[in-house]
Amino acid sequence: MGIAVIEMIDGRPPYFTQNPYEAMHKIYDGLPPRPKALHKVSSGLQGLLHSMLIREPSQRATAEDLLVHPFLQLAGPPECMIPLLKKRYTPLTATSCWERTFSYLTQIKMP
Repeated sequence: MGIAVIEMIDGRPPYFTQNPYEAMHKIYDGLPPRPKALHKVSSGLQGLLHSMLIREPSQRATAEDLLVHPFLQLAGPPECMIPLLKKRYTPLTATSCWERTFSYLTQIKMP
């Protein structure tokens, strides 16, 4: 998930300009990648990202740990995403998949 967060921050995944095989090896064998736009990242998000990019799985944060991370505690309830998604994906482009997503978001209970 940490790689996906970096992609959301930078607008592209780490090592985007390299061939996918080389990029996967760098992610697997090298130090954890950092966002290129680190100056845009709050200390809270940096902490969350760090906890997701720990190489050793037994030491990496679990999904339950991430849900109670202070950065995610700042977030609104999942339902707050519905207006944003509806604005981005108009009824002309929405599919039954999006309808199921909206329905799912309204049912999530955060800790």
